[in-house]
Amino acid sequence: MAGYVARIGIMLLIGFGAGCSENPKSPIVLGKVTIDGKAIADGLITFTPLESGMGTSSSAVIKDGQYRADDVSVGRVLVRFHAMKETGKTYLEFGKEYPETVSIIPRKYDIGEEITVPEGETIRDFELTSK
Repeated sequence: MAGYVARIGIMLLIGFGAGCSENPKSPIVLGKVTIDGKAIADGLITFTPLESGMGTSSSAVIKDGQYRADDVSVGRVLVRFHAMKETGKTYLEFGKEYPETVSIIPRKYDIGEEITVPEGETIRDFELTSK
């Protein structure tokens, strides 16, 4: 019985070890996002692979113009930006009042921006313009 348990233990260790290969880490993309030279205070940046089988979308918070996105897919990706501001107005929905918000991202960026992400860490600043 002890030999059986030992063999099972060895098989489990070999099985777990096989899953621990030294693959390179997923790419990291970090940098700044500005509109007309001003940092986006709060927002979101998303990276969506454009090539099939190249992974899933990833996103990162933009805070004070800075972002860091981990686990971004290698290759061609579509980058989209999301940031809102309150207008000072409110609207009523289901008997509750909510602040009205609008996107601060210029409309020409609605379709996103295509970039190519290499392996490793990449610094990529996005300088959006309203004109």
